[in-house]
Amino acid sequence: MIRIPLDSADRIALPAAIANGLNSRELTLASRSQRHLLLTTEGGGEGQIALAGSIGDLQVVEVLSIINMFRKSGLLHFNLEGGSKDLHFDEGELVSATSTFPEEELGEFLLLAGKIDRDTLIRTRQAAGNDPQALRLQLLQGGRLSEQDLRDANSAQIEAIVYHLIPCQQGDFIFVQRRNTEAPTASLALRTQNLIMEGLRRSDERQLFMRTLHSHNAIPVATGHSVDELPAKEERLLAMASSGKLTVRDLIARSGLDEFQTLSLLHRLAGRKLLTFPAPEALELPADLAEILAVANGVLAALYQKISEKNHNFGLEMRLFLRDLPQPFASVLRHVTLTDKGTIDPGQIAANLAKSPADEQRGLLAETLSELVFMACMAARRDLGDYHSDSLRLVQQAQEIAIRINQLKERKNP
Repeated sequence: MIRIPLDSADRIALPAAIANGLNSRELTLASRSQRHLLLTTEGGGEGQIALAGSIGDLQVVEVLSIINMFRKSGLLHFNLEGGSKDLHFDEGELVSATSTFPEEELGEFLLLAGKIDRDTLIRTRQAAGNDPQALRLQLLQGGRLSEQDLRDANSAQIEAIVYHLIPCQQGDFIFVQRRNTEAPTASLALRTQNLIMEGLRRSDERQLFMRTLHSHNAIPVATGHSVDELPAKEERLLAMASSGKLTVRDLIARSGLDEFQTLSLLHRLAGRKLLTFPAPEALELPADLAEILAVANGVLAALYQKISEKNHNFGLEMRLFLRDLPQPFASVLRHVTLTDKGTIDPGQIAANLAKSPADEQRGLLAETLSELVFMACMAARRDLGDYHSDSLRLVQQAQEIAIRINQLKERKNP
């Protein structure tokens, strides 16, 4: 939630990122009370706003249930930390859904189903320019996938968008009531009310699973016990986990199953006393690596603040960039969290670097962060202009930081 005070003349100054997103369109007062103002843009046939608020005043499940119960048609938009989601309804039933979260893109579900490999997916995304429709066309034209492959992946994508949405505790939503013009993009196995019930079940059970598994960074340990017979999926997952080298997150990525299914099977294997899950130690970056990250984070925060004022989608661009980095950079930044200031959380980096030889970690981190700073500099030039004073100053600062990072990389340990 953004707090916007009234000035001495009872005027509201919108934050630059919000104002830029409106593209100078005129606002109309749609409703008001002593506690709220609802301003909308004019015209466009976009429909009538029927419901708006913050998650917490109403929970996600309540919002979905209202639309389903009263058989409403229209667009439900969620603005969440880190991205947004759009759910399209026709007479209370969900017909399609989209998400800006990188992990909920269609290609990720094709990857999970084994229909495409990561390198092919990255090349296809680059050719499609991260446009969802262009991505579908590129995948079909490549001849590797059928329409049925895309429909199956799209169905899994829509269900995952809803399941991941239900536990959200922060964000805003708005429902625009209108005659639905969206054709169903997938044949969903579950109707809206059943999707809600399944989402609630998964949310509750996931909490139960994580009490046993502790963390996605936990490394399961095989007990050596045996059972007469295991289902094929459990036997395969046990064999992978028995190496003692893969984290829970690694097993999710390699299992060929979605996150919930993998957590469920790991929990079941723990219940059969075949695996134990020691709580992982909290890893910290060594002082020299922490210094490199702190230096990079300083310039990333400055770049992020200025660029986001002009381009409110810059945070999403950064997450997409992190997702599609090539090796060896991807191994350093895999699953890292981007903070609301545009900086990199050190916790996951420490876990990622721990898998590399100690004498290579400093160089690997420095080169990866230099790549990230370079990307942010290119965005500054694009969004602020090559000759804008902020752009020139920030790019110069970033270049100085890159030199500093390289000096830290070459510095010998005492």
